[in-house]
Amino acid sequence: MADLANVQASKLTKAEALKYLSTFPTEEVLDLFTLDELRKVVTKLRHAQLQEKNKSLPDVKETEQSGNSKQDLNVQDNTEDSSTIDRNVNIVTNADMNDKNFEFHQNKDCWEEYVERMELSFIANDITDEAKKAATLLTKCGTETYRLFRELCSPAKPRDKKFAELVKTMQEHLNPKKNEAMERRKFQQAKQAPTEAVKDYVARLKELALHCNFTDLNGALRDQFICGIADQHTRVTLFSTDDLTFEKALKLATTREAAVKNAATTRSTGSSNSSEVKWMRQQGQRQQQQKKAEPMQANVIINNNKMKMEIDTGLYVAAMSDIDKEKYFPNVPLTKSDLDLTSYGNLSLNPLGMLKNLSVSFVDKTRFLDLYVMKGQGPLLIGRQWLKEFDLWPLQLNTQGCYNGRKIKLHFIDNVKPIQLKPYHAAFALEKKISAEIQRLIKVGNLEPVSVSKWAKSIIPVLKKNGEVRICRNFKLTVNPQLIVKRHPIPLREKIFVTLRAGNKWSQIDLKHAFMQFELDDASKEALTIITPDGLFRYTKLGEGRTDEEHIEILKEVFSRLEKAGLRVNPAKCDFFKDKIEVLGLVTFYEKFLPDRVKHVKPLYGLCNKEKWNWTQECQKGFEWLKTEASDKVLALYDPEEHRLQRWAYFLSGYTYTIEVVKSKANGNCDALSRLPAKDKTPVFEKEYTGINYINEGLQTIDYSVVSSQTSKDSILKRIITFLQNDWPKSDDLSSAEKNFYTKRNELNIEKGCLTWGHRVVIPQELQKELLKELHSTHMGIVKMKQMARNYIWWPNIDKDIEAVATSCKICLEARPEPAKTTITPWKWPSTRWTRIHIDFLGPFYSDMYLVVVDAHSKWPEIINMKKDTASKKLISVLDVLFNRFGLPKQLVSDNGPQLISAEFKGYLKKNEITHTFSPPYYPATNGAAENFVRTFKTKVSKMIKDGNEKDFAINRFLGDYRNTEHCTTERTPSYLMFKRELRTRFDLLKPDVTGTVEKNQHNSNRTKMNNRTYEFRENDTVYVRDFRRDTGKRTEAIILEKLCPVTYNVRLKDGYVTKRHVNQIVRASTTPPKRGEIGDAAKGNSNTVNDSGRSDNEKESIVKQKKKTRKVNTEFRRSKRLQNRQN
Repeated sequence: MADLANVQASKLTKAEALKYLSTFPTEEVLDLFTLDELRKVVTKLRHAQLQEKNKSLPDVKETEQSGNSKQDLNVQDNTEDSSTIDRNVNIVTNADMNDKNFEFHQNKDCWEEYVERMELSFIANDITDEAKKAATLLTKCGTETYRLFRELCSPAKPRDKKFAELVKTMQEHLNPKKNEAMERRKFQQAKQAPTEAVKDYVARLKELALHCNFTDLNGALRDQFICGIADQHTRVTLFSTDDLTFEKALKLATTREAAVKNAATTRSTGSSNSSEVKWMRQQGQRQQQQKKAEPMQANVIINNNKMKMEIDTGLYVAAMSDIDKEKYFPNVPLTKSDLDLTSYGNLSLNPLGMLKNLSVSFVDKTRFLDLYVMKGQGPLLIGRQWLKEFDLWPLQLNTQGCYNGRKIKLHFIDNVKPIQLKPYHAAFALEKKISAEIQRLIKVGNLEPVSVSKWAKSIIPVLKKNGEVRICRNFKLTVNPQLIVKRHPIPLREKIFVTLRAGNKWSQIDLKHAFMQFELDDASKEALTIITPDGLFRYTKLGEGRTDEEHIEILKEVFSRLEKAGLRVNPAKCDFFKDKIEVLGLVTFYEKFLPDRVKHVKPLYGLCNKEKWNWTQECQKGFEWLKTEASDKVLALYDPEEHRLQRWAYFLSGYTYTIEVVKSKANGNCDALSRLPAKDKTPVFEKEYTGINYINEGLQTIDYSVVSSQTSKDSILKRIITFLQNDWPKSDDLSSAEKNFYTKRNELNIEKGCLTWGHRVVIPQELQKELLKELHSTHMGIVKMKQMARNYIWWPNIDKDIEAVATSCKICLEARPEPAKTTITPWKWPSTRWTRIHIDFLGPFYSDMYLVVVDAHSKWPEIINMKKDTASKKLISVLDVLFNRFGLPKQLVSDNGPQLISAEFKGYLKKNEITHTFSPPYYPATNGAAENFVRTFKTKVSKMIKDGNEKDFAINRFLGDYRNTEHCTTERTPSYLMFKRELRTRFDLLKPDVTGTVEKNQHNSNRTKMNNRTYEFRENDTVYVRDFRRDTGKRTEAIILEKLCPVTYNVRLKDGYVTKRHVNQIVRASTTPPKRGEIGDAAKGNSNTVNDSGRSDNEKESIVKQKKKTRKVNTEFRRSKRLQNRQN
């Protein structure tokens, strides 16, 4: 037995715990499979060992006197000086709890196991106080878990919770309660995997049963264990054992499993010495096999040493023994391993070290890789790490096969004419993918490039789900019409279905690129040439119930034939030993017999006609409906041993008929019901088997004897019975009441004095009222009443009678739910703004009431804060402000609020001739404009306030954006419809300023013009100007009188007329024009310019007088001209 004194049970893995417990008697651990249970047993055994050792230790005082108390307290030296086992437990437990590994990690640890460990530590440390338990949990659980506790306990603090409350809170968060029915279903579906050990299977069953709440857990475990055990011999043994319990079944299964393993080991080792086991086999890296398979060897060159290595895909690294290391690389130093290697079962492997950066040459490639050295003997192994470096992992096992029989030859008709087509233009996004797929097909040998071909067919690229492209080609326009086709009889699907009926397990096999596995002969390849954006390519291959023992034999035969032919299957699309497989053909055949199939499967058929595949919710509903309606009965395989439906046999028993053979042309599809097996064991020809008996199921006061009695008294039904017993007269000779039965004459029967239509009893008029009352006794609706009646009774116009009873019931009318809402009727849109307005009160909204006013034409909103005063007087004053701003509307729409229906408010509207329209009481949706705006206002402004904005700012900002945003109804902004212009908003600041641009351009225009004169004239200068009174086109002499502005002067013409001229209209009389910049020179004081400061006072006075005189002359001149014009 192992020494457990130094073992910390809380840190053991499952493999380590099993390793320790394997040294103890088997009975101790037989039923233990979970890690928590194993840890508990290790802890129990460890305590027992410590207790045994404690008895042999010297007295505490003697130990202390020896001066070795510190050494005696050391747990690792196994010399505890404690007088009791509790002290020893405390030492180890405290060490565990102080370790960081005692923290709880959400994505790694199990909460239930963690709580059990915590409870064990409470026991070991004698912690009984609830507050101390909670504090210990919160301090040891770790930072992340404590943060989660705070969030889950908020607003309370975790420290205020008890230990049990904290555990329950975390349990509900991490492991919510599971559905018992679903957990039981998972438990019942658990089967042992082929490579799963019995003990692991039992552990999985126990884990699945945790939330199943079985009343008899051992019984449930026993039943599922027997049904799910993989070994057939073990299952037979368990079924044949009497008084079998779960423990007994487990012992038998483990014994059988151990015996099989021992037999296999003995057979594989043979006469060799059992102690000579290689190191890799000791570590579990290579499993013994019942059938020996030759290892796959590879020639590898490592540091110029040629050697053979075995490829082991179960190994990750490359490894060699220390013996081979000394043989091939004696001078290469060993370095410490950088990986923790483990084998199957998580058993640790301890490599001696590794050889770093070895030069490895393999498959014409060289890489620098690491090689691990193990102790002992064994072959040189290449693992997945090296294979990946040489691009050999993952292994390409799912490759395409090739038929090893004869090559396929295409036989053409005489005088065949090759056909060439132009290539289709593919989307640019697909060109690279098309090229990649072509190169892949060339690589696997399915395509080969050609330069010239008489044949050419364009391709159609189809995008697959994984993003790759499938190259599709359709030779029906080129090759197919020219072929001589050999017809081979293909079995009908009905024959296949008959063959399938014998089995209860099915398998389906899919060949990998099936047609691509058949190679073409050279003469046929040219006809299958395709034209692509990359050129011409041609195909080298064709383009693209029984018992389990019997089932296995058939599969072996199928795979044997495939292997002999060199063909390979596609494992991803194969199914084996399935209880059911999907066969769409059955649904396609039988869906025509399903009721109301058109409205359900229409979306599915619509997918076939659409260019773009779009699986909608309606398609999913139709698919689910098909699965539900096309049940096991409808899709049942035909079995001649099964009975037909009893009702059909009963129905046909009422007729005299002969069976005739009808040709397929004249016969439609067989009725699906004729093929349905029925489990109904009711005798077909029972004497009292009649539909009349059904009437007693729903009625207590009336039975068929009453119906028979009243039928004999009913004048109409008596005549109908007479017609049935004799012959029916012509339809024209019947009364209107009798004509109702004439169309059903072939379906009417007489049973026990009652008239029946099919399985429904025809009720005499005397009983109809009473039966209608009985049908409505539970106050069901019209549809339910009709459904009930159609199962039992009938008379002419029964549907109308049922509707009349249901709609006239006072109790039903009083309790009737709200009727279906009518379609929305919009208000008529007014043609002008502020003609009709809608108002409503909003609030309390953040403790205030608001008045909402919306113009129906422009959708312009106004929001007025009414504070807490919504009385009619305040309402009138607010509306008065709006009406004086925008004018009086013609119509006002509101709800029935007290202030809106008050006499004062009515008088105000009447005075201003405003029509008042009310919405119906308790139906505010009629006032849609205001109600919709209120909803939008509340939602948006509340979000802005939550975003940290002040209430008034949020309201104003919302109104600004709403008024300047297009309305969904008018498709124009409210501001434009209200004012015929857009409001300037903060977003307009983002646009360039037009005014500044114009001013800048004007300035640049003045600078760039060529006629930028800078002349300046003085008074009394002689100049030439045009006289616009006489439009002669010539200038006349004039004198400068005064300067009015920088570019405008008053001039006097020869006849004394004074007028104003621009500087551009004045020409200087001097023969030598002044130079540019003359004005500037004058400003600087040049002698060419004389200013007023150089004149004397007399001169200045004379100039003033002259100006006055000029004005007077001009005034008189104008006056005379006006008089002359009047006279003319």
